[in-house]
Amino acid sequence: MDEKHKELIRGRTRDLTDALSKGIEKVCDYLSEKKIITTSMKDNTLHGDKPREKAHQLLVLIVERGNRAFGKLYEASKHAGLKDAADILCPDKGPHSVSSDTGCAVAFKKDLDDQPLPEWPLKEHFERIKTNKLVVKSVTEQSNPSMFGNYQKHLNKKTTYPMFHRSRGNALVINIKNFNDSSKETRTCSEWDVKGVDQLFTGLGFHVKIEDNGKHEIEKAISIEMGENHTDHDCFVFYMMSHGEEGIVFDKDGNSVSMQSIINTISDCKDLKGKPKLIFFQACQKDAAPCNGAGIECSGTYNDVRLGSLALSEDDIPSDVFVFKSPDGTSSVRHTDYGSYFTQAVTFIFSEYAYSCELLDLHRKVNALLSTAEIIRGQPQMVSEVLYVPGKKMYFFPGCYDEK
Repeated sequence: MDEKHKELIRGRTRDLTDALSKGIEKVCDYLSEKKIITTSMKDNTLHGDKPREKAHQLLVLIVERGNRAFGKLYEASKHAGLKDAADILCPDKGPHSVSSDTGCAVAFKKDLDDQPLPEWPLKEHFERIKTNKLVVKSVTEQSNPSMFGNYQKHLNKKTTYPMFHRSRGNALVINIKNFNDSSKETRTCSEWDVKGVDQLFTGLGFHVKIEDNGKHEIEKAISIEMGENHTDHDCFVFYMMSHGEEGIVFDKDGNSVSMQSIINTISDCKDLKGKPKLIFFQACQKDAAPCNGAGIECSGTYNDVRLGSLALSEDDIPSDVFVFKSPDGTSSVRHTDYGSYFTQAVTFIFSEYAYSCELLDLHRKVNALLSTAEIIRGQPQMVSEVLYVPGKKMYFFPGCYDEK
């Protein structure tokens, strides 16, 4: 199964579990007949009393069953009369059910592959950030004027997050550049990353709060933010930049803070229940070998901490949380003039395409840009992952809001 289909299944785990549970026996019978799963696999999947647990077990299994598995799962869903599942798996072939908001989503979709990628380093983009002139393209300027109206009219809150408020919500940015711990090197030029993230999310309609170089302890800063009133907000963003090791980030004194603890604290905020929460970790491993290259610094490697995958129990996956993290074995590359490659890619892609693209489409475009970055020690700057992906779509729609 290709990565795009794996990502879709992992991103819509909750919705697919609900949809498939209504006919899980028929789905498994069909997949067994088509030799996608063996008889023993079918028996193991169907062992137990709860249909949702059976459906979840099938999703864990199906992503490892080869290139035919996704298409046959779609066919099995149709065969079993599970129209909602078919809509989730192949929205371009639907809508299969009247409850689907597929038509609305298709209307927003842009062919990202038609857009040429810039070359590294992103000098023009950086100059805009440096001079506080980063512009986030808005729906009203770039798209069909009726686009947001169609979104309002056809929105299905079961499959798409509403984004209607003039102020989308708060974005908390924590950057640790200098460390009191002498074993932690200064994160050179991270101030440009902060500047870019600030301008990006301000342009996307967020109120940006910056904790530069740890004015408060990381956990305290997050706790203070979670105590704020988020009732009239659509979304929340947390962007963390520091050194780190597997599963942790470091504060300015070199103390470790659990990434899982950060995620749980944000996920548990009552005012943000049912609302999308975007969490970005830019944290490196300290013991990586140094890399060589003009204008390049490496402070370590990113760790894929596997925070929330299908290997977790379904009940352990936090609700409505997107976690952006770079995978294991890749260099945390910063240009000594422009800042980190990852944040450069995020600020460029989001500012250029958020007016029309869903969040996961933006992520795929970020990865496409990262994959073209300069080669260090024979290895390119690797792409990022989205972990803990909720089962809903999210559009920023900069420049659009409901006046009511």
